[in-house]
Amino acid sequence: MQFLTLLGKKLKSEEVIELLELHDVSVVYDFDRFQEGMKDVYWASSRDQGFELRFNEEQILDVVFLYIVESSGFSSVDKSQLDAPLFSSYREAKQSFEAEGVEYVSSPSNDPNHEMFQRWIKGIFQGYSIHYEFADHTLAKVTMTLIA
Repeated sequence: MQFLTLLGKKLKSEEVIELLELHDVSVVYDFDRFQEGMKDVYWASSRDQGFELRFNEEQILDVVFLYIVESSGFSSVDKSQLDAPLFSSYREAKQSFEAEGVEYVSSPSNDPNHEMFQRWIKGIFQGYSIHYEFADHTLAKVTMTLIA
């Protein structure tokens, strides 16, 4: 699935509607019911397909969550269909970013005994970022975010 190419698309764009219909995904309107100044968003989740989409108040797809391993009631996404690079380890991601000159931020701890050691790394690209989350040194979740 070409999630990366969907970032920035409108909820009612042909490409997004096609994805939602293909997987029979409903859209849930999440409004600021407590009037705390939170912006309204729209969610489209496919637990069986291992992905969740968030659309901002303007109905633009701004975040894609991909579950690489089963978690939080989501099945594993079909990795063979993804348009973003996947890394088998934190080290592989970091080496790739450095080799390609990609700006990145990562887990703050350099202590191998710290629980956050090599837990995540985020590559910052032109118009978007990709956050890689690792659990037990295995890629667990990928989050793609539109950068305004």
